[in-house]
Amino acid sequence: AEAEASAVAGSPQLAAQADLETAAASRARAQNGRRAPALSLDGTFRYLSEIPAFRPTPLAPPVEMGDHRNYSLGPTLAWTAWDSGALRSSVQSFSALAAARTNDRVGAERRLRLSVQLTYFQVRGSLERLRLVADALRLAQAQHADIDLRRRAGAASREDALKAHGEVLARRRTL
Repeated sequence: AEAEASAVAGSPQLAAQADLETAAASRARAQNGRRAPALSLDGTFRYLSEIPAFRPTPLAPPVEMGDHRNYSLGPTLAWTAWDSGALRSSVQSFSALAAARTNDRVGAERRLRLSVQLTYFQVRGSLERLRLVADALRLAQAQHADIDLRRRAGAASREDALKAHGEVLARRRTL
């Protein structure tokens, strides 16, 4: 459990998945915010070097159509009254994307936990194999010592002693 918690806390992949999940949820909220009316303040200023003129008759003096300086300032209220469901569909799409990102993060976390568990059991299995090989080496050494004592007493042959020595060397190499 400690290894799992440590792996989950320090995983850059899970952190990236969480950031993607947060971003998708934010996009869904932002898209949903477009449904409300928008109030803004607009302003423009323009200076015209040439002002167009209009002559009502060829003999009449020209009438200028405006001034050199033009400006406008005021609030603007905009709201989409009808969009054939495009905005609602895009909100649903981004909400589904956010749910998918959540599922991606949960899946990545499960995969990470399973990977940590698998590694833990592989290490435990390796330790058990190491313990068994060490036990086999101790047994081979004890048998070699016994055969060596019997050979000195004349109860075992040199061939038996060499086989026991070869077994000890093979177990050491395996260990």
